[in-house]
Amino acid sequence: MAYEQIDFSGTDGKPIPGWLFRPKGKSGIGVCMVHDVFGLRADYEDVVAPFVEHGYVVLLPDMFYQTEPLYDVDEKGNKRKHYRGLFKTEEGMVTLKAAVQKLKGMSETGGRVGVTGYCLGGTLSYLAAARLDEVGASAGYYATNAHGYLDEAKNICHPLYLHIPETDRTHTPEDAERVRQTLKDIPQATCFIYPKCVHGFANNEHPGYNAEMTRLANQRTFDLFDRIE
Repeated sequence: MAYEQIDFSGTDGKPIPGWLFRPKGKSGIGVCMVHDVFGLRADYEDVVAPFVEHGYVVLLPDMFYQTEPLYDVDEKGNKRKHYRGLFKTEEGMVTLKAAVQKLKGMSETGGRVGVTGYCLGGTLSYLAAARLDEVGASAGYYATNAHGYLDEAKNICHPLYLHIPETDRTHTPEDAERVRQTLKDIPQATCFIYPKCVHGFANNEHPGYNAEMTRLANQRTFDLFDRIE
């Protein structure tokens, strides 16, 4: 899928790189998509594709543009880079806010912006709902560390969907339950549980990919974002 490599200004005036995807109609609701701990990479084109096909203008900021990666091996023994343990949430939120402002300022989006993300991007989607007034809605997929910020749930200021797999190795079942129980009392928040799914179920490069549940989660996200005014 074709995209434009762009730079947009951070709060310090320094350029932040990202990928910008436009739908066939060239305009639509803006979606800021935050990648996972393995960084911005080619397989995210497949993750973005349904959003662009639905008619959204999608911006993927490079959350690790100032960070040197670490390396390990994947399930097939292939070397891969990652940023696990290197991500600083507060710095990430600054980058996310700059990306949201970029989308809001584009005539193509009409100032309408939603935030979505995966893994650490799921956590930032949760935090966007609590911290960023300029966002219309957020949808986080398997938020790795939302349980670490439950004291901010009371600040959720726009609709939030969390797509939660039945099994998530990145945190304990007790932490997952804390998230569900806390958000039950927040009118703007909705948790969806995906049976027989694991962390990474919405990425077709992940061994736990579940196409049917990904379509369901995406459709719920589209229904949410389509209501942004």
